Amino acid sequence: MALQITKWEDLAFFDEEVDDETGQFQHTSFAAFDADDNAYFGKLNQTKSDIIFSQLSTALAPIPDNHLFPEWAPYNVELTKAPDTLPPNTHVKHPNLSTYEMFQEHNVLDLISNGLLEEVKRWRSSPNTLTPTSSTTMAAESVVAASPASSSTATPTR
Repeated sequence: MALQITKWEDLAFFDEEVDDETGQFQHTSFAAFDADDNAYFGKLNQTKSDIIFSQLSTALAPIPDNHLFPEWAPYNVELTKAPDTLPPNTHVKHPNLSTYEMFQEHNVLDLISNGLLEEVKRWRSSPNTLTPTSSTTMAAESVVAASPASSSTATPTR
């Protein structure tokens, strides 16, 4: 079943693309994650103000895991795989989907997963990390395989 968008907050991003030289509208790009952390991307040739939720849902297509998440094994980095069932109030760090379209056009999608891995490395070298939704600190140790289809990818949690 396709991901159903029912409110604007369901979207990870929602941006109009314009020509750099002319300023003319080109299309609207958007992305979302489902409850299982699968990522989706879509484009419509309409301005944001003319788009309704059903159009967003229809236009979204799954993004392959290997476009977003680093592979687990080949990096010379010690990572900790989080348990399949995460503790309550655990934040799963998703990759930044706002760059997906541009990186796809320039055939550099590996920059997304490399950026995510670099963020994991920074977290691991930091003694404490703030969670994005609270002021409590926790050790930057948790790394979860957030790729729904495979456990061969690594994604940090906070």
